[in-house]
Amino acid sequence: MKKILYLPSWYPDRDNPIIGSFFREQALLAQQHYDVKVLAVQSRELKALRWLRAVLAAGGLSETVDGSDVLPPDCIRYRHLLPKKKYQSAFTWRWQLRLLQRHVAALQQQGWQPDVIHAHSLFGAGLFVEPLARACGAKSVLTEHDSFNLHRLPPFYQQRAMETLKRVDVLASVSQHLANILATHGAARRIHVCGNLVDASRFRLRDEPGETFSVLHV
Repeated sequence: MKKILYLPSWYPDRDNPIIGSFFREQALLAQQHYDVKVLAVQSRELKALRWLRAVLAAGGLSETVDGSDVLPPDCIRYRHLLPKKKYQSAFTWRWQLRLLQRHVAALQQQGWQPDVIHAHSLFGAGLFVEPLARACGAKSVLTEHDSFNLHRLPPFYQQRAMETLKRVDVLASVSQHLANILATHGAARRIHVCGNLVDASRFRLRDEPGETFSVLHV
């Protein structure tokens, strides 16, 4: 049976079952046909001085999070300590990649070798999926769920994002609009459009138009 490791940029737990619920639902669906695990990494940002102290402390940059509050499927949770965003750089990206490689290596040592690593959303897990998959001989998949503007990011992250869009084995988005955004930022390749799943037992289109209503956006 093929093994898929999901790498979501955010993920639900019992305290907050809504955030990233569509990532979990896709993993549950895939679990019907594949051997699925989820590697969910949270980030905790620290002030620069506190982060440097953590860097100097052995093993102080990655914390194992109790997974008992996580809904199925099988999910491994970690918390990475990061400096505030304005201090993040190529160094912090490489450090995060090394931590993720350790997490995958721990699975491999248990005899679980992923065939596919599937990341959700570029900014977050997606920036790491291609080198992570390449290092362990797996295929890399990236599905984009969010819009973004590369020009507002530091140069290193612009370059890293563009390289990721070019190098992943499969690139997808949840709408044609997001596919157009990816193409605008240099993804000159096939982009698979796969809409988010909808629970048809809870939501359905009206057979005929109903009454009009007003929506206030704040």
